[in-house]
Amino acid sequence: MIGPAEPSEQPCPPDYGDACVTWLVPALLEGSREPDWLSSEVLAAPRVVLLVLDGLGWNQLQQRAALAPTLAGLDGGPITTVAPSTTSAALTSIATGLPPGEHGVVGYRIAVDGAVLNALRWSTGDGDARRTIPPTDLQPHPVFDSQCPPVVTRAEFADSGFTEAHLSATRLAGYTDRADLVATTIGLARAGEPFVYAYWDAVDRIAHEYGLGERYEQELAACDAMVGDLLAGIPAGTALVVTADHGQVHVGGNLLDLPPPVTSLLDGQSGEARFRWLHARPGAADDLPAGPRGCGLPGPRRGPPDRTDRPPRVAHGRRDAGPRHRVRGVTEQASAGHRDLTRRYPESA
Repeated sequence: MIGPAEPSEQPCPPDYGDACVTWLVPALLEGSREPDWLSSEVLAAPRVVLLVLDGLGWNQLQQRAALAPTLAGLDGGPITTVAPSTTSAALTSIATGLPPGEHGVVGYRIAVDGAVLNALRWSTGDGDARRTIPPTDLQPHPVFDSQCPPVVTRAEFADSGFTEAHLSATRLAGYTDRADLVATTIGLARAGEPFVYAYWDAVDRIAHEYGLGERYEQELAACDAMVGDLLAGIPAGTALVVTADHGQVHVGGNLLDLPPPVTSLLDGQSGEARFRWLHARPGAADDLPAGPRGCGLPGPRRGPPDRTDRPPRVAHGRRDAGPRHRVRGVTEQASAGHRDLTRRYPESA
């Protein structure tokens, strides 16, 4: 089992100008860029399948290459994700081609009009928020260059607010299990779809629930077999591009609570343990930036997020023949291997 990561005081910043998940769709679907981290064969392919394995980072895969020989053997290398490096922000960035500070989904929990929105559940403390916080109002930008591609995702996600926010104006094709994802994706590619987006969430879900141990490694091996099945089944000339929205860092028991000198300055909190938004109470905004450092915590950052410590992998194979009003305040970010801020914090802004 992989132990907790060694502390790193310098997170890996997103390369928003080049090697970042924000440029995948512009390169593959829109043709507006030809980055050197995607091969010319992929860029010239008449059909592309983009598979997102939620939570599978480059470093995680490199440490377990023997468990995933198909994935590890694909051409490609590491690119950066966005900040905050969380599912809701990163998946929206992949679909829109925009960083979180532009598309507005700036974290797992987002302060909106006096409430805190859980972006994945699209709920607040009052329950379902699809009427009070319409998904396409919070995230109004077009996705996938407005080309309405087929999206292969879990059938249970089809009616969610988050799906509406980051996958609006697409053709959803729901699946029930791994084999169904493979069959549906291959069927769409064989039907002549020029671009297919497929999403698998189990790597991230299992890592959160069980850590990076045996269950995680079993899921990684199953994903490797899934990629092999896709490569075997897609039509000749189709490029399969595999990436992640973010990776994982095992922090073990390195958790901490915000101390009273910091919480006394707060009107509320949002975000999550690895990237916390601290919302100052009236009159305390000028004091808050100094608060965490004075208590031995890593220093906060003002304004919208711009750093991450969880780069994903982009790999490819081919079968031959958010608005500023949501991010006012200060961020408190855990660097790679650093102590995670404990999740015990209120669900209110």
